[in-house]
Amino acid sequence: MDLEDLITSRSGDVLRLKAKADAAMPEMAKVWRDEARRAASDVARLVALREPATVARMEAERGLS
Repeated sequence: MDLEDLITSRSGDVLRLKAKADAAMPEMAKVWRDEARRAASDVARLVALREPATVARMEAERGLS
């Protein structure tokens, strides 16, 4: 699995865990929210691992450079 796939997968985890937290009873909602925060932290770390060339290409694709 490449880095972009990992970022996409973990981002999906954030959304799924947040939805579980929203639907859970209060005592379990905290657990799911904590898991969602950890997943979001993982996403941030994975994004930071992107190579500068990849970032430059993505910015160019979006007209940001």
